[in-house]
Amino acid sequence: MFSTDDLANQLCMNRSNLYLKMNSIAEISYMTGFSSPSYLSNSLKRYMGMLPSEYIKEHRNNR
Repeated sequence: MFSTDDLANQLCMNRSNLYLKMNSIAEISYMTGFSSPSYLSNSLKRYMGMLPSEYIKEHRNNR
């Protein structure tokens, strides 16, 4: 069972995932309520299994 924190974190990760195609990590961290770009990067790496920069390279051209 998911806690409310898990659900909120998952929603932020999904939203961050969409924003990665259009914005920088710093902009996304503030848009989604993360305290810093490095915290967002680490969270996204745990969630997606790759660094945000790797995700951007792989997906940015597929808009």
